[in-house]
Amino acid sequence: MADDKSISKYSDIFSKKLPNTAILFVALFVMSAVVGMVSVAILHYNLIGSRPFATVLLNGTLAGSIAILLPAVLTVFIVKATRHIISVKHTLFIAIIGAASYSVFFLLGSVLQVLAPGAAAVALIVGDASIFGWWFFINKVVLGFRKRALIFALAQPTLNIILFFVASRFIFSLNSPFPVILFKLYVGILIFVIVSYMLLFMFDRPLKKNLGTSGVDVFSTMLQNWLFDINTALSFNTKLGIKPDVETNTFVIKNGSRTKAVLFIPEIHYGPAGSLGASNFPYLLEERVRKKYMASGFIMHTAVTADRNPISTSQISRVQAALDNGVVKGTQLKGTMSYSEGSHLNCRVIRLALGGWSIVTFTRAPYVTEDIAFDSATLFKKTLARKYGESIIIDAHNSRYESAPKSELDGVRFDSKAMKDYVKAIDSMKEKHRGVARVGVHSVEAYNALGAPKDLAQGNLNVAIFSFGNFKYAIFHFNSNNLLPSLRSEIISYIKKKYRIHAEVYTTDTHAVNSLEYTAENVLGRYTKFKSLKPLIDQAVGKALADIGPVRFYHKRVMMNRFPVWGPEVGDIILDMTKTVVSRARVLSPIIIASGFIVAAFVIAFV
Repeated sequence: MADDKSISKYSDIFSKKLPNTAILFVALFVMSAVVGMVSVAILHYNLIGSRPFATVLLNGTLAGSIAILLPAVLTVFIVKATRHIISVKHTLFIAIIGAASYSVFFLLGSVLQVLAPGAAAVALIVGDASIFGWWFFINKVVLGFRKRALIFALAQPTLNIILFFVASRFIFSLNSPFPVILFKLYVGILIFVIVSYMLLFMFDRPLKKNLGTSGVDVFSTMLQNWLFDINTALSFNTKLGIKPDVETNTFVIKNGSRTKAVLFIPEIHYGPAGSLGASNFPYLLEERVRKKYMASGFIMHTAVTADRNPISTSQISRVQAALDNGVVKGTQLKGTMSYSEGSHLNCRVIRLALGGWSIVTFTRAPYVTEDIAFDSATLFKKTLARKYGESIIIDAHNSRYESAPKSELDGVRFDSKAMKDYVKAIDSMKEKHRGVARVGVHSVEAYNALGAPKDLAQGNLNVAIFSFGNFKYAIFHFNSNNLLPSLRSEIISYIKKKYRIHAEVYTTDTHAVNSLEYTAENVLGRYTKFKSLKPLIDQAVGKALADIGPVRFYHKRVMMNRFPVWGPEVGDIILDMTKTVVSRARVLSPIIIASGFIVAAFVIAFV
């Protein structure tokens, strides 16, 4: 994934960690008690000298606990009961923000009760009604409620007003029957319903008009993925982007009737993040190979950028159909197997020739190895075709560190130094080994075995060893978005020292490991260390060595005609729309919200 500072610069906001539940509860209790005590002190300012401090402390703590803490806690229980997957910690934090907002009006009501008693109830009810807007936003955007957002947004405001009546003996009364106060509260809430929908429309309309889907739904999906690891499939309008003919190449490795491995290379990008678009395609495709063909599935990353992100998760069915077509209808490749290498400065190319086809790996490791732009890839293919005939490019995507220059993090752009060095590496390529096709393959489940690390997506560690007598070349394939150069070096050095095998590490460039919190920096090795990988590597290599034997290669190219992808303009459209929404929000949001408070206060006062 090439670097995108225009988006990721905001990600620090989402990398903050909340305190644990106990600390949050203590904070809520302290805030409630302090607000209650201050309120009691304000209301009885003229008796402070004659009233013991212990009385203020006790009455204030009771008032705050009943009127502020208890509604927040009950709201947490209600939300948790209906949305089990959401942690108590996150729900309590949301409730605390609502309680803090309410506390401001709670104190304002206490002051007004002294200065202008008739206005105290209005201030309290307006403040309570405004919490509806906060919970409506949370329910709609963060918790993913849709039609139920309105209903659950009523919980904390309603509990606040009910329990205020219980606590009023310690503070001040609202001087009206409970049904009247409740009616006024819901009238105020009605005003904030209108305010909430106006704000949603302001945010949603530009994105929906240009993307064909709800901007609120997109943001909600990303937030739920970040906060709760909820992966919700979300489709963009397939009118978005472009519809090119997308090529897929499938190589099948067989021993007799047994399918050992499938190398599937679709010209799509596995993004943009979480569960959006094609982010989880590598795992889904690997699982299809494992379950349907009882084989190891190598879902490779070819020379593509985010321009080739599929629009919708539903497009997986077309990609699976192309995979099945390639596995079932592949043509056997004749001839021997050969291994070639070429390099120039930081760029290295590795060619595996299988019959009349070449699979050519591109890597700049230990320097940054990032996405190859379309025009650069076109040049590479033409250069390879002149020298070797039909060639498929594999971007190993196997080295990234954030201190690298921005020009490297941006990937291999046309006419860049990296592009020119790769061309010279291709020109320098020489055949090193040739022989009868002998391959060993094994897969080890990695994600769950390692405890579901944040830098690795679901799936296996897949190992394929290509044997040329004494020389062996191994592919180590992980379902991650790049990896740290230090981890790559540890794996390659270990394999060479212990097994005398030359190896390269590959990743799928899956964006299933990316979210608002886990950006492009979330590469394999950030959390997963070599020590934990070592047993899996030994298991996979041992079984793959034992599996080495004569094989036959099959290949088929399948075109997915008019396959919707982002295209080069979608990123710009999203960024432009985001800027439009933000600039509009800066001006209109304060006006709309302030107007809502003024209208709500007026209506509540005179209704």
